[in-house]
Amino acid sequence: MATPAPSRIEPAAVPLDPPRFGLLSAASVVVGLDDPHARNGVQYPPNPLGDTVGVERVVAVNGPSVPRTIDDAGIEWASAPGLIVFGGFSNPSLPLNDQTLRERATAILAAGESAAVEAAMWSQLGDDGDASLIETATVLGSDPVSLPAAVGLIEEWFWPRYGGTPVIHANRQVAAHAAKAVQLNVSGGVATTTLGTRWSFGGYSGDGPTAPAPAGATWLVATGQVKVRRSDITVYGGTMQQAVDRHTNVARSVAARTYVVSWDDIAVAIPVTLAG
Repeated sequence: MATPAPSRIEPAAVPLDPPRFGLLSAASVVVGLDDPHARNGVQYPPNPLGDTVGVERVVAVNGPSVPRTIDDAGIEWASAPGLIVFGGFSNPSLPLNDQTLRERATAILAAGESAAVEAAMWSQLGDDGDASLIETATVLGSDPVSLPAAVGLIEEWFWPRYGGTPVIHANRQVAAHAAKAVQLNVSGGVATTTLGTRWSFGGYSGDGPTAPAPAGATWLVATGQVKVRRSDITVYGGTMQQAVDRHTNVARSVAARTYVVSWDDIAVAIPVTLAG
């Protein structure tokens, strides 16, 4: 009986095409956190909101009227925490070269880092006392509405209050419903509504501020513009010499980087029905 020829061993996995239209597609992304203090988080002045803008009739005959004094609290500072996102592997020592070791750990991180950050933004940040999306948003209604109605309410609410382009954060299943509702346009790698509000279809739970969304529904959260600062990737155990525990002969390699996600301090939330 003939012995079958051994299978060929391919040195690398099939390269992946990164998924699109999540948080990193909707945000302004800055790579590189050279200042070690920035990895602990940042403080920043959010863009001003429009709810203190007034208008009045001109009454002066000669020259411009003097506007009324605005009773405003001044410039307030917001803060955003640092998040360490990591992924890696451990298994009995394999005859891997250093480059393959680093590439494998980095690929594991890349497979889920965006979804992990999005999930943390939605609710987990609040566990440590930092502001999360769903906890800080103004609730526009507690009963689920249709997706077009929700988009309309969000954009109407933002118009007199915000001078930028909002971002609607939704879990991935919402994208198909947005397309069906003719509220999904794609241009230049960015997904938007009809009016240009950006979509972030990400790893958000879709749960509400006090309870999970009911069956057949999910929550949307819309914020001001989002900025993502992230460090370069560091691989711990990036060489075989560093990765292998000589006592157990197990190799451990972990890829990690820091994210700091900030958004203008304005947000609303509304539940939507996904029936049909």
